[in-house]
Amino acid sequence: LALSPNSTYFFSVQARNMSGIMTDFVSLGSTSTLAAVPAPAPVPFAGTATNGLTVTWLTNGNPVSVTTYTVVVSTEAVYPNANTGNVTILSTQPAGGLPTATFTGLVANTIYFAFASAQNWNGLQTAYALLGSTSTLALPPGVAAPTYALVNASSATFSWLPNGNPVD
Repeated sequence: LALSPNSTYFFSVQARNMSGIMTDFVSLGSTSTLAAVPAPAPVPFAGTATNGLTVTWLTNGNPVSVTTYTVVVSTEAVYPNANTGNVTILSTQPAGGLPTATFTGLVANTIYFAFASAQNWNGLQTAYALLGSTSTLALPPGVAAPTYALVNASSATFSWLPNGNPVD
């Protein structure tokens, strides 16, 4: 008997005596199967900006309308980790759409790794799956004063400000 992930099943049982007479069914209650670990989408990042990104993943057989996902972006390539800059979103999507989560308030020009975990009806979570990595967009450079520090006949020195972009 093949069961579907994150689905609730109800069980009942009955007994039969030596003469083949069956008892009434007795309910054993219900339980849910574990959710399947989410899978990376072919294109996991639907949009990136200077301070945010949108990540998409595949349900991997989990029912779209009832599965809750926890999605994390981190500057670390593994999760869980002790990074205090991790950003977490709980996401439950309506039936029919690919699950997505949009993150805002991120640092410009920074590499982020996305992870997702599925939760079943009983509240049990799967392991986190790495969905991929991408960079937020860089901010335009700022204008420094003076912009042209040294101008010669065959060379010039220009200056600008990082404007919030990480300096390598």
